[in-house]
Parts: sequence; C-alpha cells; structure tokens
Amino acid sequence: AKLTEGEEGVAWSGVKQRKGHSKITEEVRVALLDWVLAHPRVVNSPITNDTILVTNPESGVKDLRVGKLLLEISVRELHNDLIRKAADSEGIIAGLPEARDPKTGKVIISDTA
Repeated sequence: AKLTEGEEGVAWSGVKQRKGHSKITEEVRVALLDWVLAHPRVVNSPITNDTILVTNPESGVKDLRVGKLLLEISVRELHNDLIRKAADSEGIIAGLPEARDPKTGKVIISDTA
C-alpha cells in the first residue's frame, strides 16, 4: 500500500534490475547462424514474397527484409545434428563445437530457447 500511495522511503522500489548473464557470445551466435545456413536440410523458401523483417546489425532497427528458411526436418532433429560430435556416414554434417561448454562438455544451446 505504501508504494501505491506514493509514500517515500520504500527502498526496494528503486533497485535496478540485474542484467542477465549468457554463455552465448556474439561469436557463437554468428557461428550458429552459419551452421544452420550450411545444413543440408535447411533451404530457402521458393516463394518470392515469403520474407520476414529482422534486426539490422548496423542500425539496430528491425528493417532488414530477408527470405524465410524452411526446415525439411524437425527442430529436434536439427538440434540433435547441432550437438553431434562428428559427421556420420549418412552425409549429415558434424555438429557445432561451440554448442557445448568447452570445460564440461555440456550442451549450452537449447532446442527450446
């Protein structure tokens, strides 16, 4: 009730929210994008008007129009390929080494995020 009445002296109301922490650096994001674009089961949409607006890295504004990507496999299968440690005989490319923590070997890129 003190906060809604505008009473001064409510200490917790002025505390800044902490900035989040992420193990995913900008270099890993770029490597992930390159890996996804190079995957044999990810193709560009053949429909000309099938585009989306993405954030322009230079201006920070969502004004860059790019073509959509289509998956021929499920997101789960794509993620399994991403965390794979080596290429297999079926021609599926090797996973992205940056998808795992270099110290522990645990997966740091989730399929749900």
